[in-house]
Amino acid sequence: MHQRFSVHRLSYLIFSPVGRAKAPRCPTGSSQRGAPVGHLCPTYSANSSVMHQGFSVHRLSCLIFGLVATGAFGADLAAHRSGIWSIESTRDMNRWLVIHNLESAKTTRVYHIEVIGRKQGNAAWQVERLVRHMAITEKALKASVKEPLKNGSVYPESFYNAFAAWQQENNGKGGSICDTSVMECM
Repeated sequence: MHQRFSVHRLSYLIFSPVGRAKAPRCPTGSSQRGAPVGHLCPTYSANSSVMHQGFSVHRLSCLIFGLVATGAFGADLAAHRSGIWSIESTRDMNRWLVIHNLESAKTTRVYHIEVIGRKQGNAAWQVERLVRHMAITEKALKASVKEPLKNGSVYPESFYNAFAAWQQENNGKGGSICDTSVMECM
């Protein structure tokens, strides 16, 4: 399940004393880098993580990486009812996808999507259908989406025509299903 973090929870995870060595204090009668005697001293910990005022930079970088990774892999596709998600864009084109079968995908775990793009500077109505239909696994889709979008839906007629053609492949059993990522299957 995707866990949401508040600012309070995030600061607790970064600065809590659990799981890290106690920050060293300046020895009596001396100070480092102008720190008053008895205050926290910037130094290196035993595991070579840089300690700054008692907080591990290594711990912070691991936490940030974890939040970034869970953003993509922890995406709750069904919770975003419009089914519109941004994907990797190019230098000159914004790209997104539209999920057309949110309800049936809950049981089949196969999503039927359409990939849309718009060149930078073009009007909102000047979109290109980059892929009219793609069947894709839940894991591959979660690895591809960046963030949910509120706008970006298009008329679905071209998707429906491509989906009908996909269903007829392999003697009516359906065509191929992407299991890597949207970008690799385009």
